[in-house]
Order: sequence, then structure tokens, then C-alpha cells
Amino acid sequence: MIVDTVTLLLTALGGAVVAALAGFIGAWIQGRQEHSKWLREKRIARYEEFLEAVADARFLKSIGKIDEFKMALAKSSTAGANVLLVGPDELYEIASQVHAELVAFGDEDRPRSIYYALRGEFIVKARASLGIPKNGNGNPEPLRR
Repeated sequence: MIVDTVTLLLTALGGAVVAALAGFIGAWIQGRQEHSKWLREKRIARYEEFLEAVADARFLKSIGKIDEFKMALAKSSTAGANVLLVGPDELYEIASQVHAELVAFGDEDRPRSIYYALRGEFIVKARASLGIPKNGNGNPEPLRR
């Protein structure tokens, strides 16, 4: 009778331990999923912010509004630094190169194609960091909304 009681207690205790472990594992998995979702949303926001800032600065320089360009350039610098907070180091390095080319954009001795190539590389790497799948040509699939 004592053996039956001990067996029952051990079975109940074992079941409680398994249930508690399952709960902790489930909570950990859910926490990781929520963090991944949060990080992806932050990356999207920072990448968009950077691309908008460099596009604004490029436009302002192309139409000769130098004072506004300088302010937009500062904004693009900050936006590039924000990429570092949430994105991979490689993407920040490309953002820095885009920013440097933006400063020289439109100068006689600097082809604009360098800026556009780096911006394109930033977009490809940003999409890769977001897990956007590539198509058969090795390029990320277009976004569908």
C-alpha cells in the first residue's frame, strides 16, 4: 500500500514536472517568435527610413537646393546609423558607402551609377536580411501587397 502511494505520488510529480517544462519551453518559443517579429518590423522601418532619407537628399542636390540637401544629408546619416542598431554590420557598411556617394552625387568626376549600384546592393541585402526569398535569377522576389 505504501508502494502504491509512493508510485502515485511519483507519477503525479513526474507529470507536473513534464507539464511545467512543456510550459516553459512553449513560453520560450513564443518569446523567440515575438522577438523575431519585432526585429523584422524594426528592420523594415529603419531600412525604409534610410532609403527615403537618401532619396530626399539626392533629389534636393539634383535640383540645387544645397541648404536643404545638407539637412537631408544629416538625416540620411542618422538613418544610416539606425540601420546599424537593427541590421547586420554588412548592411550598415553598405549604407555608409551609399551615404558617401550621396555626398559626391552629381559631381563631374563621379559617375552617378556608383550611387545607384550601391543603393541597389543595399536593397538586395536588406531584403535578404528580412528573409525575402530569391527567385530563379538569384534576385529577391518582388514584394506583393
